[in-house]
Amino acid sequence: MEGIFTMRLQEAYAIEFVINSGGGKASYKTKELVLETEATAACKAFLEEFCEIELNQELPVALMVYDSGTTMKSYSLQDYFEPEKFEGMDLVQVVTLTFSDKSEPF
Repeated sequence: MEGIFTMRLQEAYAIEFVINSGGGKASYKTKELVLETEATAACKAFLEEFCEIELNQELPVALMVYDSGTTMKSYSLQDYFEPEKFEGMDLVQVVTLTFSDKSEPF
């Protein structure tokens, strides 16, 4: 099966997703978020190369970290598996895909 996954970052931290696969199409947009304080620092990481897929395992494809502080550490997609690394950040968003070996409706 082949398909295309598209993700766009929108205003107010909303994320829009579109999946075209096997002749079908699904789209979704998250709600906008309001932070208590304005984010002045951000780090974004995206899957930029092909990688091996493991069925039924989450694959992080995008990571967005926001904070109102004056500095920001650098993060990678693999940090998703160690959530304690994000302690103290104002907002962390992660987009993951899971490829299933079972056919399930959306």
